[in-house]
Amino acid sequence: MNQDLRTAALLTAAALRDDEESVRMLAARVPPDRLEETVCAAVTSMAALLRLYLSVEMVQHAIVRTQRLAHQAAQEGTTP
Repeated sequence: MNQDLRTAALLTAAALRDDEESVRMLAARVPPDRLEETVCAAVTSMAALLRLYLSVEMVQHAIVRTQRLAHQAAQEGTTP
């Protein structure tokens, strides 16, 4: 497993533990030119875990809620 995937897996695990400090520490250790790829891998792996363990209906509900939060944040000028 290459370093980007390893870091993405660690980022995902830290996020699942709700350990923001570890997420920030791990992200800070990623070279700037690799950060985008690493974060994309972490988000993709998180989505895969959700699809694996949640029903289709629950995933769809999460999508709708997430899109609604993003829309509200855009209207308020904040980050979700």
